[in-house]
Amino acid sequence: MALLIWSTLAVSVSLLSMVSPLLISGIGLIIGGCVGLPWIRSHHFKVRGVFIGSACMLGYHLIYFFSLQLTDPVAASLLHYLWPLFILLLTPLMIKNAVTSTLHWIAGIIGFIAACCTMLGSNFSQNDMLGLLLALASGFIWAYYSVWSKKFEHMPTELISIYCLVAGFSSVIYFFIQFGTYQFFNIFNNLRIRDLIIIIYIGIGPLGVAFYMWDFCLKNGSSQKIAVMSYSVPILSTVFLSVRLGQGLSSFFIVGVILLTISMVIVNLSSIYKNS
Repeated sequence: MALLIWSTLAVSVSLLSMVSPLLISGIGLIIGGCVGLPWIRSHHFKVRGVFIGSACMLGYHLIYFFSLQLTDPVAASLLHYLWPLFILLLTPLMIKNAVTSTLHWIAGIIGFIAACCTMLGSNFSQNDMLGLLLALASGFIWAYYSVWSKKFEHMPTELISIYCLVAGFSSVIYFFIQFGTYQFFNIFNNLRIRDLIIIIYIGIGPLGVAFYMWDFCLKNGSSQKIAVMSYSVPILSTVFLSVRLGQGLSSFFIVGVILLTISMVIVNLSSIYKNS
């Protein structure tokens, strides 16, 4: 469910091309943080953990949203979705006794090839190098955050509410410092009802509920298997972007789906061999 919700993020952000990424991420993260507030209890929060979680939340979304607006969103998604491979790479480096098997690597590489095939079926425009580099950086930040979350399993999932609120308010405050209140009201005066609905959806869904689901999955499941499953996101995301841009699904997309299915079979075989 988290992956399905995230697959709608790119097309949602692309529909808000006239809104600053600072505001999209800021307001969205504040809404997402409020989603988890009812579950917050008087836990002993470590300042370092809250800082890392909040910094990753803020940095990831700002960088990713800027990349979607600076370059072709399909091209940005291609580099951004290297994060499942980064998870496979970082897991044995950051978590003790975690081993990424050969089958996991094979499945991960096939999954990335599947994502590439999916993207190749789209029409690319002139790409901006800065946007592509930002997309790559955002993928690495999200992979680091995901493995970091897995490493500190004792940290309660509801802490994500704090991460989102700190990151969200930081983004909005930075927007006011850079652009001032006039620009803020100017943007909101030009928003349509549809734009407001999209921003609320981004906050509740991709920047809200999906985060809590993702954290729970990582703390209770295999990060390697989850990483390979994550390649379903670019395929679904491409479907939504293609519909929005009025593009048909090419034969590359079919090949991508077949390769993704193969990668899923391989990663499940790795579990069978491990348990036998």
